[in-house]
Amino acid sequence: MFDIISQLISEAGVVLEGPVIQVDETNRYIAFIEVKRNSAMLQEPSNRLLNEIRLKLADVGVILEFILLDATSRDIEIGVRATLIHGFGSFVRNSFLSLDGNNAVIWVIPKKHIDDEIKEQIERTASVILTAANFRFGGLRFPVDENVPSRLASLSIIRTIAPANQDDIITAARSKGFIIPSADWMSRSLDALRKARLVVRLRDGHYVLSHEGLSKLGTAKNRGSPDVARMLDLARRRR
Repeated sequence: MFDIISQLISEAGVVLEGPVIQVDETNRYIAFIEVKRNSAMLQEPSNRLLNEIRLKLADVGVILEFILLDATSRDIEIGVRATLIHGFGSFVRNSFLSLDGNNAVIWVIPKKHIDDEIKEQIERTASVILTAANFRFGGLRFPVDENVPSRLASLSIIRTIAPANQDDIITAARSKGFIIPSADWMSRSLDALRKARLVVRLRDGHYVLSHEGLSKLGTAKNRGSPDVARMLDLARRRR
């Protein structure tokens, strides 16, 4: 069966990264393949081609899961994201990787409710990828269930410490008890704020609130005023 799977993958022009792996002596197999981005930033081989291979094998009773490895950067986070979106695109909108030493946690942004059965399948797939990359799988986490900063909370943090780069914002958010899944998660959140015209990214990479962002937050005439908090932060940084 290994030869049949390898031959079908090869005939489709897909490059295998290592041997095909059988899962627990069942009819389930895992194949590691490399993916690239063409000039139009489209994935090669496409998910359509990979699904065609999977369907052909399903006709002979073989369940094949592809583990996608980014051929350009070999960035494990990119590989995890590509694999989960490919295999669970109906449930997973995005994913991020959070590392603590050798321990890796996958943060999943769901499209809809993920039941226990699908969650177990995602965990199994993520575990295989991370184990192959010599990481220990620390489980799945969902930002919707965690204390990640909301849009307003992020704006409030930026107003207090602006101008601030991404690392400054992450540090400030965590000091307030917020959870930041990964630097990439923060980068995408900041980009969403920028596209919503709530923040401005300066040429040096620092962020400040736009007029719309300031209006969104409003003002307060008390000790909790963000303007007071900003003055205190400026005073602290000048020491």
